[in-house]
Amino acid sequence: MQGLQPILERVLASRKLILIYGPAATGKTHLAYNLYKSMKQKGHRSLLIATEPGTITFLVNIGEEDYQRALTIDELATIATRGALQGYMLFIDSVNWHYRENPTMDNARILAYTVSLASRVGGLVTAQVSGGDARPSGARFITPWAHMVIETSKVRENLFQASVKRPITRLALFKVRGARVQWL
Repeated sequence: MQGLQPILERVLASRKLILIYGPAATGKTHLAYNLYKSMKQKGHRSLLIATEPGTITFLVNIGEEDYQRALTIDELATIATRGALQGYMLFIDSVNWHYRENPTMDNARILAYTVSLASRVGGLVTAQVSGGDARPSGARFITPWAHMVIETSKVRENLFQASVKRPITRLALFKVRGARVQWL
């Protein structure tokens, strides 16, 4: 079963922005990576940007070399701007990493700029929920720019749930097997 995959690919092909958010270890990176690979295979110019150590470790472990590292929020804005100017869709995992570490107003401005840029060129951003809040850190700087919003959660080992929050409410289950996503 394909689950949400065809819908997500249509949204991306129309150069819209998808936001996937949820707590740590709920499949966000796997979904982002699988959609990135799918769009590239279909001929879409796509740029993968990794901001956090967990994403970089994941990409190294699966042998992926075609990505950019944004180790600071300024690097994130610079890489995203260059990619957008070159016509790439932006896939950023995790867009709010630097803001979570240092939630200053300057970082909020750069976060909002980066997500608004991704909204203009299309793509996908992930954002992690931290603390007791059910929304991603910096949600007020991220969520308004997204055309589609999906919340992930873990059901049990290797079984996850993707709940579409915008534009309509829809629920789907997926399994993670290695670096692949299997929709149920």
